[in-house]
Amino acid sequence: MLFLWTLSGIPFSIFFVSRDANIPIQIQPQCFTILCLITWIQTLYYPPINVKPRTKLVYYAGGFVLISLVVEIGFIIPLKRLYKQGITWPSLIFGILASILLVLGLLPPYFELSKRQGQVIGINFIFLTLDFLGAFCSALSVGLAKELDILGIVIYCIVGIMELGIFTSHFIWWIRIGRKKEVIEESESEVEEVEESDVVK
Repeated sequence: MLFLWTLSGIPFSIFFVSRDANIPIQIQPQCFTILCLITWIQTLYYPPINVKPRTKLVYYAGGFVLISLVVEIGFIIPLKRLYKQGITWPSLIFGILASILLVLGLLPPYFELSKRQGQVIGINFIFLTLDFLGAFCSALSVGLAKELDILGIVIYCIVGIMELGIFTSHFIWWIRIGRKKEVIEESESEVEEVEESDVVK
């Protein structure tokens, strides 16, 4: 998930920068890529994944940053010229590629949900809420720009919808199974407390 999100930041950036989107929208993919790269490297270092040596992880991160910079500069400069000439389809390819990578990055959590009857494990809901709000606000800012960027709105809406699906899945799981588990656990803890008090007496 995190690697695909990190990877999606490259075409994401090429798409928005080559189309001269407003400055915050151009900066956002760079911040997104850096934060995803840091979290992806952390998942490679900390358990339960096979812990990689720090030096190897530094090479991974450094190599990724170097390659992404070369790719971005290599495509943005010619695509900007084409866009100014009114040729928009080449940059559109990168927007579509970014959308596909984002969606593919959000598919692994759905496989995990299917294994656990819809329960969300390992995803922080504060993070998910912030990311959803980021997608919503970004879609709003692209929609309110001087030139309406349909693909830009679609990219952010896809992320928002997929994340809403994760929220919905956990909520349905909680209604179906989670509440009953909480009631059983509470009753078991009460029984244990009573037994302990009897032993003390």
